[in-house]
Amino acid sequence: MIELYRTVFVSKTVGVVGQTTLSIAQILGAAERNNRRDHVTGVMLFHDGRVLQAVEGRRADLDRLLTRVRDDPRHTEMCILATIPIQTRRFETPMAMCGLSSASVERTLNGRTLCELSAPEAENMLASCIVAPAAAA
Repeated sequence: MIELYRTVFVSKTVGVVGQTTLSIAQILGAAERNNRRDHVTGVMLFHDGRVLQAVEGRRADLDRLLTRVRDDPRHTEMCILATIPIQTRRFETPMAMCGLSSASVERTLNGRTLCELSAPEAENMLASCIVAPAAAA
């Protein structure tokens, strides 16, 4: 049996990353290709110059993904909220886009930053707002 993990993390985006439709489409496209290849599923949310992600897969695959993000000049200040073993995947697609409005995110944050969310709060927020990648582009 393959042992699965879920990692929830936040990173700060650099420049226009996550702030334009083109940059979001490029990130989603790359994530979709890499995650499909590595059998990783997940979801991401862009908010206030940061990206919140939950990714699921084998530990080695998630470690490789986190190394890619750490080494990617489009991301800085990575904050890992949790890495936990899971029985089943919560997210079905290689990478989905969270379509939650900024106002909804602000209500959930209640004055906190994304890095200050608990892992369950972050997971629940991401799970509640999944939009298929094609619909987000």
